Amino acid sequence: MRFSFFVIAVIILHSCSLSAESQQFNVMFYSETISFDFDKDKLPSDYYRFDEWFVRRYYQELSDGNFDELISILKENQQKYNLNGWLTYDLITEMIDEIASEKSTNYKRLLTWFLLTKMDYDARLTHYKSTYYIQVYTTDNLYQIPFFELNDRTFINVTAVKNSKKNRRKNLDFFLIEYIPNPKGKPLTFSLIETPTFTPEIVTRTIRYWGDGEWRKIMINLDKNIINLMDDYPIVEERDYLERNFSGTLKNSLVNQLRQQMAGLSELDKVQFLLAFTRSGFKYKEDTEHFGYNRPMIADEVLYYTFSDCEDRSALFYNLVKELIDLPMIIVAYSDHLTIGVKLKNNKGKLLHHNGETYTICDPTGPNNSDEVGIYPKGYERKSYEIIGSYE
Repeated sequence: MRFSFFVIAVIILHSCSLSAESQQFNVMFYSETISFDFDKDKLPSDYYRFDEWFVRRYYQELSDGNFDELISILKENQQKYNLNGWLTYDLITEMIDEIASEKSTNYKRLLTWFLLTKMDYDARLTHYKSTYYIQVYTTDNLYQIPFFELNDRTFINVTAVKNSKKNRRKNLDFFLIEYIPNPKGKPLTFSLIETPTFTPEIVTRTIRYWGDGEWRKIMINLDKNIINLMDDYPIVEERDYLERNFSGTLKNSLVNQLRQQMAGLSELDKVQFLLAFTRSGFKYKEDTEHFGYNRPMIADEVLYYTFSDCEDRSALFYNLVKELIDLPMIIVAYSDHLTIGVKLKNNKGKLLHHNGETYTICDPTGPNNSDEVGIYPKGYERKSYEIIGSYE
């Protein structure tokens, strides 16, 4: 790994001066307004350079300054809104944009790096062509994000995450700043099994679907926060989209209505009802045709957008079965298709086998407007597949 070498000039980093004058700042974070007081005189000087001596001095100066209140505010809101690591980073950048609005990108990234370490993450600084980048340790698998490995830890370029779905970022040559303030820090997490607890921003959708021999309509509520959040979310493992639970808003709307409509049905009839709902309620279109780039969806998004593909519908069906019938399932991945296997009391069709159990294939994509189970997608009857997840 390459490191940069600079002639070290003698400088003095301005200390964070003390002041009794604090200003109030307001940050719009999804549907929440986060208000906090901060004394801008605590901010460091606008001088920076790219070497270990400067970074070490910078970190020590800020640590000696009074940033405890700002860190407490971050921790309080992290807990209040159930923010994972990525959303915590997002909140940090929003707050820094507010208190240092007139400052440069490099200035803001140095402050972000400092606060990440103070939030107990293992964050490292790199630079390339006079620009700082923040690398953060993670144990999650992300795609289309530049990363490197060091001492058995994987670091992602967190400053390159936003818009990574739309614009693939290549790994860059960079110089690593060797000063490491928190080498045993925790990983930045991206899991959204439990969604954040923002005040819901309700939007309604009407779903027209085929059920019990006739076309039906159902009106549901969705939380626009979740849609906005996922718009800039990095691409994670395929199964993670299926395993992300319904938001509370959608669960209280869609799930409760479908439960009433399914009352009195047998196990098989319930599965067929949910298959028909998933197959008929949405128009099919590949991500690249719909959005112009690869964009896997969680279940909430499938109900918000007009179009969806096999991965998206699998996420919806998987969550519907989990919430409404609670049957064991497997996630079945072909090279170019995703589908679901459900363990029924009386399995049907050509069976799927996994860990000594048998499952009925229930393909959420097709046949269109059908409720039949046990039907393989055309051309996939003899193709090899991989089980990438399960629900017991």
